[in-house]
Amino acid sequence: MNRYKDPHSRPSKPRRYYKRLVRFPEGTDRLDGEVRLPVDGEQIQRWVDELFLGGGMKAMVGYIILRYGAWEAAMNVGCSDSKIGFRAAWALEWAYEQAEPKDIPEWFSDRLADDFIATSNGSLHRIYAKMICDRMRFGGVRHTDTQAERLAEKCFDLVIDPATKTAAIFWCLEILAELSPRLPWVAEELPAALHRISEASDCTPGLRVATREILRRL
Repeated sequence: MNRYKDPHSRPSKPRRYYKRLVRFPEGTDRLDGEVRLPVDGEQIQRWVDELFLGGGMKAMVGYIILRYGAWEAAMNVGCSDSKIGFRAAWALEWAYEQAEPKDIPEWFSDRLADDFIATSNGSLHRIYAKMICDRMRFGGVRHTDTQAERLAEKCFDLVIDPATKTAAIFWCLEILAELSPRLPWVAEELPAALHRISEASDCTPGLRVATREILRRL
């Protein structure tokens, strides 16, 4: 079952689908046979580097993260250089989408927010913002006051940065919408930001529709 409620997201296949149908590169043994416990960042980094085969890599490494609880190892790799960090985050997203609530560590949401705030890796911004929004909206996560303030500041910084990708802007706006009832300054500044984005000449049609929807909900 897909954890994300965004109607534009592609539904994820059930976890059992990947257990049955994931195919490994020719000549490569199943990752289960290569696992050294506990799974560490070195193993995750090697797999995402050597097995980068699009969605297949995402599912293969994501399956290992989920099965062996290698959340911390994957997040440690996600903080590394752009290419490897993105691949690890991509696999982490797969594990998160497939996980049951009991599979996700208690510390995951705080670490996710801290890494999102700290990273300058644009490829991670969309993935992490999407998971943060999901945790806030459907996971019952309430960040500390300090963390909520820092999240809001980071999201506003990304929204006004011309280098930020459209998908990351969308999820940052959704995070800000979730934070607005709690942070008066966000509630005050967000509507104006949404209007500026939707009226910009380079705003995509999809983002324009999204900003109007968020404004309607505020």
